[in-house]
Amino acid sequence: MKKLFIFALIYLCTICTLSFNASANTNLCSGAKSAVLIESETGNVFYEKDKDLQRAPASMTKIMTLLLIYEAIDSGKITKEEMVGCSEYAKSMGGSQVYLEVGEELSVDDMLKCICIASANDCAVAMAEYLYGTEASFVAKMNEKAAELGCTNTHFNDVTGLSDENHYSSSYDMALISRALVNNHSDVLNYTSIKEDYIREDTDNPFWLVNTNKILGHLDGLKGLKTGFTSKAMYCISLVMERNNMTLISVVMGYDSAQTRNAESVALLKYGFANYEKVKIIDKGTAYAKIDDIKYTPTINYVVSKDDVFIVQNKNSPLDYSVDFTYNLTDENLNADIGTVYIKDLNGNVLAKGSLVLKDKAKKNSLMEIVMSILHRLMK
Repeated sequence: MKKLFIFALIYLCTICTLSFNASANTNLCSGAKSAVLIESETGNVFYEKDKDLQRAPASMTKIMTLLLIYEAIDSGKITKEEMVGCSEYAKSMGGSQVYLEVGEELSVDDMLKCICIASANDCAVAMAEYLYGTEASFVAKMNEKAAELGCTNTHFNDVTGLSDENHYSSSYDMALISRALVNNHSDVLNYTSIKEDYIREDTDNPFWLVNTNKILGHLDGLKGLKTGFTSKAMYCISLVMERNNMTLISVVMGYDSAQTRNAESVALLKYGFANYEKVKIIDKGTAYAKIDDIKYTPTINYVVSKDDVFIVQNKNSPLDYSVDFTYNLTDENLNADIGTVYIKDLNGNVLAKGSLVLKDKAKKNSLMEIVMSILHRLMK
């Protein structure tokens, strides 16, 4: 009887625990029309609620605007020091702005500050016109990029998010765009994490930039990314947070109040870090094969992992995995990536992968060097 009582007690506690966890998960983002939580490196989805629902993204649109600006910077098309002027059209945007005057110029660096911190519509349009001549041409590039990133529920009609018609996205698509921006242009986080700053500071017309993201400074590891609000979109936000060598991206859309949006976004991120972890499986430089080939110097070399390789897993359900690799050394890839190492689950699904390279820089030997190498071996 005593054993039966103990068993029953354990059973009840287990059921209660599972019910609590399921309930806690269900109650996440209860005020959102759409929400998603992903891990930045792998893109793994940790939480979703109607993640593909098409909704107005408001100023989260500027995440894509920023992505194209950064691609222009990284390609050398523009520099942060270049000066960008304001047109009559850019000045007329309204909404969040820094009140640029027609003909006024700001550096690309200041434009980035204004867009990232104050969500400046006038600056977003000025940059679009500077890069592609017209806002419409820039928007066409935005839609091309969205398709390239795999966004299936997105169509942009402007660079600001002010449009009411034919301008929509989803929480998952906005997470994909946020991920592309953060992973490939992490410098943007140096701007989105600024709480306040100035432009025109040394002039007669200084302007105080105050970040629209009021969560900054209240959550350790939070780096931004972009808030949004229109009467159609309601309150939206995309957040990027780094802790324990892991970066999470949350996107929530359609809240009735900024306070609830902020509170539930924080709860979603905390849920992610409480339940998931990034674990290093392979160390950079781990050797997987020995190469002994007289065609190259050094003759003996090793195939090694180019970087550390991680997996992301639920803390309560650690993954079983195996490691596999393939490589093919040729004259063309001698000092480039020559293969791939895979981390797979027990069903053979790839959890993560990394590149393989030669441990030591190599060169192709001439015919005479090959002959000398053969003779040297024979003499041994």
